[in-house]
Amino acid sequence: MALSWQQEVGALTAERERVETAVRLIKRFGAPTDVAQAELTYADGKAEADALIATLQVALDQGRGADEFDALERRLHKAIEAVDRLAAQAKALVPPANGQKDLVAAVLGSAVLVALIEAAKTIYLRHRDDDALRRVTIRNQLDAARWPTFAAIRPE
Repeated sequence: MALSWQQEVGALTAERERVETAVRLIKRFGAPTDVAQAELTYADGKAEADALIATLQVALDQGRGADEFDALERRLHKAIEAVDRLAAQAKALVPPANGQKDLVAAVLGSAVLVALIEAAKTIYLRHRDDDALRRVTIRNQLDAARWPTFAAIRPE
């Protein structure tokens, strides 16, 4: 059963939350070299996520078909790989205390790649089914799913 577009955009937003959590933990527990490596990985993932979201928004605006979906899927895979690398780095840095690593693992667990691919695919393929107001709403929610800059993510 297909998810609604709200759930699909929510899946993209959840991935952004996972990456922000990983970066916060790396900034809090990592050495300067850990943070520098994380910034490079984050930049790669952010570029792919930004390109994916921009492509979905253009598809919504222009009413294009799914002829470029393979490229979207590749971008999504690359963004998810960056999230997974950052999550693994964060898990390795968090000191074990009262089961804290288990909590971190639950928060940063491997992305549900299939669900995210389906999310992007459904958003991309259903653009013709949506009226103009709904397309604007989806576009705004896709904007909200964008990754912030690395510098904007503060360790708490």
